Amino acid sequence: MPENVNNTRDRILQAALDLFLRQGIRKTSIDDVADRVGVTRVTVYRHFSDRQQLIGEAFLLVNVAFDRVRSALEEEQSLDGYLARMATELTSVPLGFMSGMAELETLHADIHANLRKGRRKLLRAIFDQLYARAENEGRLRSGLDKDVVEALFWEVVMTLPESSVLSSRGLTPAEIYATLSGLLLHGLLKEPEL
Repeated sequence: MPENVNNTRDRILQAALDLFLRQGIRKTSIDDVADRVGVTRVTVYRHFSDRQQLIGEAFLLVNVAFDRVRSALEEEQSLDGYLARMATELTSVPLGFMSGMAELETLHADIHANLRKGRRKLLRAIFDQLYARAENEGRLRSGLDKDVVEALFWEVVMTLPESSVLSSRGLTPAEIYATLSGLLLHGLLKEPEL
């Protein structure tokens, strides 16, 4: 397929995801997507057989972002580098994703279920890599329950960047993830001075 055809398809997908997350799936029409990209409605349908296919593939971009995180982490040699790289890569996950997924579940439960299954698999792989690296480097505190740590990891990765408290303070996802990486590496409290 010629490069410009793929480029048009990619631009349509990115525009669709952006619109779905900003104004909602229900409120976004094929014409809205076409207008955002600067193509016709016919061009959108040339790449996607129907609106449902466009919705599914647009939301799949989020799983692709998580897969990039997983792949990038395999390249890092140290836990510190691993966390820094994870914080950087996670910023590619678009804001509004969680509310978009909630609407997707209501409107297209089958698409939502498939995406959720893929995302859970990717997040589990990311967590397993992170936890194994921390264990191998002897950096885990004793007495931690791995299941609790995993649950916290999932909550942080999926919901914290969309926190209304943090966004009201003007913090970017990059700042949020960088701070979280620091907390994971160094803890929150210092040892008391004697």
